Amino acid sequence: MRPRRLRFSGLRSYRAEADIDFSDLDLFAVIGDTGAGKSTIIEALCLALYGKKTWSGDSLKDVIADGEDMMRVEFTFDADGHTWIVQRARRRKAGPGQDLLKSTTNHVPDVNGHGQVTQRVVDLLGLSFDQFTRAVVMPQGRFDELLRSTTGTRNQILKSLLGLEDMTRAAKAAVEARDEVRPIHERYLERRRAFPADPQAELRDATMGRDVAVARRSLLERSVEAIGGPLATQQAAATVRGPLSEALAALGSQPDDVVEVLRSCHEVGARLHEELAEVKADLDKAKGSFDAASEEIEVVLAGFPTTGHLTAAASRAEDAVENLPGDLEALAGARRRRSALEEAAPATGIDPALVERERDTAQEVADLRRAEGVAKDARAEARSAWARFLALRDGLPGATSAAAAARQAHESARSDVAAVEERLTAAGAELANAQAAVEAAQVADRVAAVAVGHGAGDPCPVCSRELPSDFVVPDSADLDAARNRLDAATAARDAVGTELRAQRDRASELAATARLRSDAEATAQADLEAERVEAAGLGVDIAAHDDDRALAALDTAVERSADRLGQAEAAAQAASVARATAEAALEGERIRHADQVVQAENEVGRAQAALDRYVTMLVGLPSAWRRESEPTADSLSVEGFIDLGSRLAAAKGSVEAAAKRRADAEGAMAKGEARREAIRANAAERVTQPAAAALAQVNRHLTRVRAVVERARQAAKACALDVEFPDASVEEVPDRVTTADLPDTIAATSQRLGDATHQVEVARRVLTEVEAAERSAAEAVASALAEAGCETVDELHGQLGQARSQEQQAEHAVAAAAVAVTQAAAVDEVLNLATPLREDLEVLCAALGNNQFVDHLLDRREAELLAEASRRLKALTGDKFGFVADFGVKNTASGEIRSPDSLSGGERFQASLALALALVEIASRGAGRLDAVFVDEGFGSLDQNALETALATLGRVAGGGKTVALISHLQAVAEYVDTVMHVTRDDVFGSKIRTLTEPERDQFLSDDIRSGLTG
Repeated sequence: MRPRRLRFSGLRSYRAEADIDFSDLDLFAVIGDTGAGKSTIIEALCLALYGKKTWSGDSLKDVIADGEDMMRVEFTFDADGHTWIVQRARRRKAGPGQDLLKSTTNHVPDVNGHGQVTQRVVDLLGLSFDQFTRAVVMPQGRFDELLRSTTGTRNQILKSLLGLEDMTRAAKAAVEARDEVRPIHERYLERRRAFPADPQAELRDATMGRDVAVARRSLLERSVEAIGGPLATQQAAATVRGPLSEALAALGSQPDDVVEVLRSCHEVGARLHEELAEVKADLDKAKGSFDAASEEIEVVLAGFPTTGHLTAAASRAEDAVENLPGDLEALAGARRRRSALEEAAPATGIDPALVERERDTAQEVADLRRAEGVAKDARAEARSAWARFLALRDGLPGATSAAAAARQAHESARSDVAAVEERLTAAGAELANAQAAVEAAQVADRVAAVAVGHGAGDPCPVCSRELPSDFVVPDSADLDAARNRLDAATAARDAVGTELRAQRDRASELAATARLRSDAEATAQADLEAERVEAAGLGVDIAAHDDDRALAALDTAVERSADRLGQAEAAAQAASVARATAEAALEGERIRHADQVVQAENEVGRAQAALDRYVTMLVGLPSAWRRESEPTADSLSVEGFIDLGSRLAAAKGSVEAAAKRRADAEGAMAKGEARREAIRANAAERVTQPAAAALAQVNRHLTRVRAVVERARQAAKACALDVEFPDASVEEVPDRVTTADLPDTIAATSQRLGDATHQVEVARRVLTEVEAAERSAAEAVASALAEAGCETVDELHGQLGQARSQEQQAEHAVAAAAVAVTQAAAVDEVLNLATPLREDLEVLCAALGNNQFVDHLLDRREAELLAEASRRLKALTGDKFGFVADFGVKNTASGEIRSPDSLSGGERFQASLALALALVEIASRGAGRLDAVFVDEGFGSLDQNALETALATLGRVAGGGKTVALISHLQAVAEYVDTVMHVTRDDVFGSKIRTLTEPERDQFLSDDIRSGLTG
C-alpha cells in the first residue's frame, strides 16, 4: 500500500479541512506541540481504511470535532496495481453516514456500505485492522505491539504481507485443476481409441481408389459429349417439325373479296352522313330557344330554386304584414319589466366586521394549538431525557466496577510475567554455566587424550618443550555429565520461555480488556453528564426523586396551554355562528330576486323568439330579395314586408310566361333527336356492321399467318438454320371504323394480305430444311453410339451414372479419411498438453497436500525477517543488540537473551522500529503489499546518538517507492528531515497542518531553539 493523498475535516481537533499530499514524499516529519493534533493523522488513516479508531469503543461520535455535526475523511492510495479512493463520513446526530470505495484506474463497480468497503480494503492491503496498526502504523504509546505480538499474530501478518496465504489457495486450486483436467484427459483418451492407429495410411488408400473412379468417369463423359450435338439437333427437329407442319395445313385460303365489300360500305356511309348534318342544324336552333327561356326564368327567380319556393315566400310576407305590429309591442313591454328588476338588486355581501371577527378567532385557536403541541413535545422530549438519565445513572456503578476488576487482573498478570522473567533470567544463567562446563570438559578430554603415553622430561606433544618433572597425565573429564546438565538447562530454559510467552499473551489480552473497560467507564460517565445537562436544559428537575416531581413544571405548562385553547375555541365557534346566520338571510333575499329576474328574462325570450321567426324568414330569402345583407329584429317593419310581397307577385307572372316558351322548344328538340337516331341505326346496319365482319375475317387470317411464322422462327432457331425472315410481322387492321376511315383501311388491308402471302412462302421453305437436318442428325447419333460400343443412348447414360456414383463414394471415403486425420491430430494435440499437465498437477497436489511446504516458506521468511531486523537493530544500537529465534533480543556483548518486555523504553522503541523497517524490506523483496510506515512519537525515549542513528536509518529506508512518516515534537526530527509539516492549534479554529518551505523550516528551528520548547 502506497499513500497518495489524505483529506479530512471535523475530526477531533480539526474543524476545517486538512489536506496532505503524499505523492512526492518519501521521508517527512509531522511536527507540533503536544496536543496540537499530530496523531490525528494516524486516526484519519485508520478511519478511512477500516472505519475504526485506534482506541477502544465502537462509537465514532467521540472523534467528531466539538461544535461540528459531521466528520469526513478521504484517503487516496495505490494497491493491487491500481489507484483507489476511500471516503467515509459520520454524523454526530442520527442520520445516514457514508462508506464508499472506488478506483480511478480500474473499471470495477464502486463499493458501498461500511462492511463491504472494509472487507474490500482488507482484500487489497492483505491486512486486518489489528495487523495494520502493528505493521504499518506505530500509534503513540503502542509502537511496540508488533514486537510483543504472539507468534500466531506475527505469522498471520507475514502471510498477509508476503502473499504466503496464497499458497493455501494455490493448493486448493491445484486440487480443483487436477479434478477438472482428469475427466477431460480420460475423454480424449477414449476419443483417440475411435481412430485408426495410422490415419495417414488410410487416407493414401482412399485417394488411390478415388483416382481410378475419376479416370472411368472421364472416359464415359467424353463419349456422351461426342453424341451430344447430333442428338440435340435430332430431338429439336423432331420437336418443331410437327407443329410447323400442322400450322401450315390449318392456314387455309386467303380472303380475296374483302376489299370490294369495304368499298360498297364507304359509298352508302357518305350519303347517310349528309342527312345527319341537316338534322343537327334543326337541333341546334331548338336548343337555342330552350336555353334563352331557361335563362330568363333563372334571372326572374333571382336565387329561388323553383317557382314553388317563390310562391311560398309571397304567402309568408302576407302573414308578416298582419302579425308583426303585435309582436313588436310584446317585446318592448317585457324589456321594461326586466330593467326595473335589475335596478332593484339586493346587497352584495354581509357585514365585514363579522368575517374579520371569525378570522381573528380562528387564527388565535391555531396559534394556541401550536403552542399546546410545542408544550407536549417539550414534555415528551424531557420525559425521554429523564429516562435516559436514570438508565445511565443506574448503569455507571457496574461499568466502574468492571473497569477496576479488569485493571486489577491486568496488574496481577504483569506481576506473573515479572516472576516468570526472573525465572527465565536464572534459567539463562544456568544454561550459560552448563555451556561453559561442557566446553571445559571437552578441553580436558582433548588434553588427556594428547598426554597419554607421555611423562616428565618428554617433549610436549603440543609445543615440543620438555615436560616438567611433576607432570602427571590428567584424568578424562566427565563429559557426559556436563552434557546432561546442558540438556537439562536447555529444557528448563525452553520450558520457562514457553511459560513466559503464554503469560505475556495473557497479560496482553488482559491489558486490552482493561483498556476496553476503562473506555467504557469513561464513555458512561461522559454520556451521563451529557444527559444530565440535556435534561436540565429541557426543564427537568434533576434533583427530584420521582417522575411526577421531575416533570411537574412541564405538566403545568401543558395544562395552562389546554385551558387557553378551550376558551379560544368557544369564541371562534360563536363568531362562526354569527357569520353563518347573516349569510343565510342574505342568500334568501338573493334567491327571491333571482326568481323574478328569471321570469322577466323568459318573457323577453319568448317575445324575441317571435320576432326571430320573421328574421329567419328574411335570412332564408335569396340575397337579391333582401334589403339588408344581415336582417335583425330591430330592423323589422310592416312597410318592408308590403314591398317584398309586391315584388314577389310580379316575378311569379314573368316566370309562368317564360316556362311556356321553354316547353315548346323542348318538344322540337325531342323530334330532332328521334330522326338522328333513325339515321344512325340505318348506318350501323348498312355500313358499320358489314365492314366490321369483313375486317374480322381478314384479322383471323392474319392471326393464323403469324402463328405459322412464329412456328417457323422457332424451328429455324432450334435447328440453327440460316433463314432470313421479314423484319416485321403482319399486324391486325382495325375492325371498328367510321365512314371517313374506310379509304385508309381499304389500302392497309390490301398491304397486309400481300405481306402475309410472302411470309407463308418463307415458312414452307423452313419446313423443308428442318426435315433435312433431322435426317442428317439421326445418322450422326447412330455412328457415335456404334463407336462407343452401346446400342442406345440410355445404355451410355446408365454406364456414366454408375461411374459417377463410384467416384462419389470414393470422394466420401477420401473426405472421411481426411477428417479422421484432422480429428486424430487435434485429439493428439490436446493429449500432448493434457498428459504432462495431469502428471504435473498430480505431483503438485502431492507436494501441497499438507501445510509442510507453507510452513517451510513461513519459517524461511521469518528467518529472513529476524536476520534483517537483527541487522537493523545492531545498526540502531551500535551492535549492542540483535534478534534471535522467537523474537528474543540478545545482548551481543554478554550473550544474554531478553524478552521485549524486559527492555527499557528506548531499547524497546529501537527494537520495534528495527522490526517494522525489516518487515517493510522483506515485504518489498517478495513483491509484498507494504510500502509505507508511520511512526508516532517514541523518539523521546532515545538519547541524542541513538536518535541520530535511528533517523539516519529511516532516511536510508525512505525512497524507492517507500513512504516513511515521522510524527514527533522533537527538534532533532525536524532538523534531520527536509520535508516538515507543522501542526498548530487554537481554541477558535482548531488544528491546522501545512508544509513548511525551507526558509520557514529554518526559522521554525531557530525560534524553537530560542524558546526552549523542544530538544
